[in-house]
Amino acid sequence: MSPLVYVIVGLAIAGFGNGVVYSAATSVALVDVDTKNAGEASAVLSMIRVIGLALAVAVSTSVMSRFDGASGQAGLRIVLLCSAAITAVGIPVATRLRRVSN
Repeated sequence: MSPLVYVIVGLAIAGFGNGVVYSAATSVALVDVDTKNAGEASAVLSMIRVIGLALAVAVSTSVMSRFDGASGQAGLRIVLLCSAAITAVGIPVATRLRRVSN
């Protein structure tokens, strides 16, 4: 099987996940905002999202270049494991925060 198939499948899964998460996160973040402030709140949310993505790319690239093997796979493995660990910690925390706020 061609490596391109793995890339396409991965991007399709990521796109689906982003669509589900971003729309839900935007709804949750803006539910208590007055309609006159909705534009500003949406802009702040978008700015935070972009800054977070930029920091994630910068840190991931730094880690990957630090642990550079012959093909860079060692650094990629560390980045993916750290991302999985952050996600594994973040899901229960987010679930708990949602229960506390309700």
